[in-house]
Amino acid sequence: VRSSWGGTKILRWSGPDAIAQCPQTSKPHGRGLPSDLFSNMIYPLMRLRFSAIVWMHGASDTGKVDAYLGPNYYACALPAMIRDWRPKFAQGNLPFVVVELPAYCNERDWATFHTFCDQPQSILSDREYHLPAMRMAQAAAEKLPEVYMVTTMDLGSMHPMGGSIHSDRKEELGKRVALAAQAAVYNDKSVIWEAPRANRASMEGARHVRVEFVLREGERLVLNTSKKCPREILGIYCTGAGFEVRCPSGWVPAISAALVGTSVIITAPTNVTTIDRVRYAYADWPVCSLRSVESGLPARIFDLHIGDAVERKPEGIREQIGPYKFTIPVSERNVERLEDQVRDPDGFEG
Repeated sequence: VRSSWGGTKILRWSGPDAIAQCPQTSKPHGRGLPSDLFSNMIYPLMRLRFSAIVWMHGASDTGKVDAYLGPNYYACALPAMIRDWRPKFAQGNLPFVVVELPAYCNERDWATFHTFCDQPQSILSDREYHLPAMRMAQAAAEKLPEVYMVTTMDLGSMHPMGGSIHSDRKEELGKRVALAAQAAVYNDKSVIWEAPRANRASMEGARHVRVEFVLREGERLVLNTSKKCPREILGIYCTGAGFEVRCPSGWVPAISAALVGTSVIITAPTNVTTIDRVRYAYADWPVCSLRSVESGLPARIFDLHIGDAVERKPEGIREQIGPYKFTIPVSERNVERLEDQVRDPDGFEG
């Protein structure tokens, strides 16, 4: 079942109960009404039972921190929407396969629907990181059980689909989503669907940072230190930095990176004396130099505080469901049809 509408914000796919979980200080702006697509394109499907949901979304919410917009809001809104949909579908462990935003050249945030990677110049006067921040915000949904994050930040293409931001590498995207579904729906433990994930960052000496990765048993990493930006892409979109460290003066590229087992040792410039964070692939069009040998998948984007470890969600946890009471905003012409969807014997009230 496909229920989709291009160029829409998550606010429209979120029910009132989900929106209430992420309160904002001002009213939303832009096309459409809050919860209108949830009411008309999701709620009528709730009598069906699904094996999984594939959520491919986020470009229309990309931008600076603002009410109902940007990475801070999305990091709250996506988990809230998932928590809200599951019990209303009466499937507390309904898997969600979340597709990461691919590489493109984000020139005008949520209004960018065409890519401008190889133009003579950009309208941007300085680098901004709204798009990589949104990839990090998408990953916030992984704190919930049964969420499968499919990395696609390496699947950029120069002028796909008439210049739109969507990559034309759909076959590879489909394979990655299918592998995640194979693990999520069929509980296939043998499939490698998940990209390498950074787990911890720690100092080794004054200028060296060790980043440890979580891998499957027997899985190996490969680091291509000669990987560079495509020649055609402006440097404001592809910064050329793979690994970066943060010092008091700001973010600076590491001068070298070396693979040691399941860790990467990053060396900071000689003038850097204090490091508090390390990040990787933080650009609209990232340089993905680190991959899994077995799957070929690029390592996930990360931004880690030195000394902190990323908590892994416990496996095998299922969310409990019902009874729930919820409200649906509907137009008069839909009231009669939507009333048919309510199943009072199962603990639903509409």
